[in-house]
Amino acid sequence: MLFLFFTFFFVYNIKNGTEGSINIAIDAIRAASSGHHFLSVTKQGLSAIVATSGNDCCHLILRGGASGPNYSQEHIEESSIALNKAGVNSRLMVDCSVCESLIFILLYVYILLYFYKNKH
Repeated sequence: MLFLFFTFFFVYNIKNGTEGSINIAIDAIRAASSGHHFLSVTKQGLSAIVATSGNDCCHLILRGGASGPNYSQEHIEESSIALNKAGVNSRLMVDCSVCESLIFILLYVYILLYFYKNKH
């Protein structure tokens, strides 16, 4: 229900696709940050058209994918450039679990230490 992203002004985490590409996440961030009109129902049960101004509080979460982990300095810089080029919020997070750690739980700590050491 993508309409919730642009209806409420919460911070939304949008992950890269499971294949590893960030393009789908950038498209979702762009869509959520734009104003929209959609059909809804009022408290009185009447049909209404709701207008939103968009939500610019979304950010990208790098979670790795079929192509492997994407938490390196190079991946982060490429992602930041792509977000800036798209004109959306350039903040991002790295999900240390699942794809980033290749499902080995002990690698979670390694990834956290990698960030601490490299001060991303």
